[in-house]
Amino acid sequence: MRENYADPRYVAKWREIIQELLPQRQSNTDGLAQFDSTQDIRDWVLSQDSFDDYDLNTIYPNLVGEWELVNQERQHGVKRMWSWRDGGILSIDSESLQVPAYRVDTVTEGESEYRVPIFFTRFSRRARSVMKACFDHDDNIWDFEEQGNSLCIECNRGDECTYHSKYVIDSRMLAGYEHENQLDDASVPGVGFQEQYAGPTYDDGQRVIAIRTGITNKFHPGDGFGDSVFEVLAIRGYKQDWESKVADWGTTIANLIAELETESTVELSANPRLVDTDECLNCVYRNLCAVPDRDVIHQ
Repeated sequence: MRENYADPRYVAKWREIIQELLPQRQSNTDGLAQFDSTQDIRDWVLSQDSFDDYDLNTIYPNLVGEWELVNQERQHGVKRMWSWRDGGILSIDSESLQVPAYRVDTVTEGESEYRVPIFFTRFSRRARSVMKACFDHDDNIWDFEEQGNSLCIECNRGDECTYHSKYVIDSRMLAGYEHENQLDDASVPGVGFQEQYAGPTYDDGQRVIAIRTGITNKFHPGDGFGDSVFEVLAIRGYKQDWESKVADWGTTIANLIAELETESTVELSANPRLVDTDECLNCVYRNLCAVPDRDVIHQ
């Protein structure tokens, strides 16, 4: 799990980029189209109080990759904007599941809107594996049970697989898909994961979007566009396949919750001096832990 979750402070910086610093993604005034070169982007990153030198390893290559993608989109007439969700609660039967904050990209084509939630993962080469887009089999991935262990057992790589998240599928994939799907009538054709170090070269990292068949041309249309190095579209079945996988996943989650022992409770508290130190701020489990974000008890 540690391989999959990005630094919470990195996620917070992306929230600020989307909501405050560059709110109009494709704009030449309030978005990425205002930059004429990668040097302009670098200078802009260094000029912002929200960023520090280390962000030249993360935010800067992220924005360069995004900037190159925006230039391609504008050339091909793709209208794609971004927004931010603070997460929320997803109801499964009588239980509630917390969905963490995520970015939403919306492609508009005529009267239609296609929305894709994008979560963040910490290390390079993780975006593909957390969704099991790395699956290697003669048959299509949606023909198999959408569980990490089942997919990995069926995968042709077998013991040769070197992914650290082997046998683990990230629940943010289907939870995020279903959460966004329940918000309004917009079509949700897939889910993406962006690596913390993603950039314009393969060595940096990537953003991988698992997307429905027949929708790829809405995001990456025509000859001359194709999959960029920065963003890769992994085709993942039809609408009915996604709906079926979400239903099966919901049943699995409900069954797991039912197995939890709830007769006894444990009260947790955190020292505020620890909560504000790097050890806690850097912890990839901070958002899952939830204790630091609640009222802490002074000890």
